Amino acid sequence: MDAPKPDIVLLPGGPSSRIYDDPEFFAWAKKASVKRGRRFVDNGHVVTTAGISAGIDGSLHIVARLLGRRVADQVATYMEYAWSPEASLATGYAYLNPSTDERGRLAQTGDMQFDEKRYAEAEKTYRSILEQDPANRDVMMSLAQTLSTQGKHREAAETFERSVKGTKGPMAAYHYYLAASEHAQAGQKEEAIAMLGKAFDGGYSDRTRMGRTRISPRSWPIRA
Repeated sequence: MDAPKPDIVLLPGGPSSRIYDDPEFFAWAKKASVKRGRRFVDNGHVVTTAGISAGIDGSLHIVARLLGRRVADQVATYMEYAWSPEASLATGYAYLNPSTDERGRLAQTGDMQFDEKRYAEAEKTYRSILEQDPANRDVMMSLAQTLSTQGKHREAAETFERSVKGTKGPMAAYHYYLAASEHAQAGQKEEAIAMLGKAFDGGYSDRTRMGRTRISPRSWPIRA
């Protein structure tokens, strides 16, 4: 095996015939004590959980521990899972991502400002990051979204274009489509058509959207 050393090793539930045939695993398991009434146990290095939804609780605990409470809450919301962490553990979670640097946490702050509809503040935050890190594509995309929400469609289109310049693939094609949408809303017909051409050449396939002028809802991945 030449795989790199993993950061996290997950042993999922489900069919477990291979574990049944592993005497070394059972020799270890016989030495482990079961804690009744606990949905999961974290000794600082290993997290074990009970079945079904307890595994979700344990997973969200790991997300909160490594990436912060905000990301864990976002994941739970996306899953439509009513997560209620144990009070004794919740007080120990950092709210913003403790695993990233100051710039990453600043980006999360911009996301919070956007979610709270404080768009001018979010724009200012994203621009401050780009002043230090002008090649940060994720922040450029967030800035483009913020500009669009404020009706600054021409600048939003240009920012979407910059965010995918020199890249290829489905995501780049989709953002060319978003740039086309912004150009259309700014009354820039020729620029909109040019961006649609790049979107379709890049593999964007939803031509039913071609005549629409409204940008799609915020759909960025959760920022960790």
